[in-house]
Amino acid sequence: MIRLTHGIYDYSTDKTFKRTGYFDEETREYLPVAVKLRRLLFKKADKFFQKYKKRYTYFTHGIDPNKHIEVITICHPIFDVYNYENGEKIVIGRIARMRGDIKDIKHEQEIYFRKIFQYTKIDKETGEEIDVFKTVAHKRNKLDANGEPIIISVKHFKPYSLFKRYRVKDKNGSIGAGELMYPWVTKLEVSADGEN
Repeated sequence: MIRLTHGIYDYSTDKTFKRTGYFDEETREYLPVAVKLRRLLFKKADKFFQKYKKRYTYFTHGIDPNKHIEVITICHPIFDVYNYENGEKIVIGRIARMRGDIKDIKHEQEIYFRKIFQYTKIDKETGEEIDVFKTVAHKRNKLDANGEPIIISVKHFKPYSLFKRYRVKDKNGSIGAGELMYPWVTKLEVSADGEN
């Protein structure tokens, strides 16, 4: 089960709220976000504010409480047209990657031939119409006795390494560990009784 919420980060107050009803003080609702993710929101919002003078940053927030994963995706205020569906797809994809759900399945395939109608021509001697067909080769999954596709291999995609960092070149020319590669994903703290 994944809990999805569309949020808004207010740069002036450094707080995250649910997007629905944010602009009315009576319906405004606070949205708790992990510290690591809020730092990323602040960093992005600071850039957006300095460059575009945008005070609000929109984002989609997702939590998988069973696997203790928390994820966000940030909407760029200038280049992105904020789309709920896109934000949700990205968040669900990131959580699926962290859970190990995403896999590349290769099936055994076979080639079959199909005739495709191209045109009709008229025979000069008899005057009758003759249909001209083209034979085209296609691939399809080979099926077993039960009618299921035959699987050759299954490759699971590795979850994001939350400790992996960009290798960046400093101003003095030395190469060191830079920013985290996947700052938008974090593991939730789990208390002794198993609750988040």
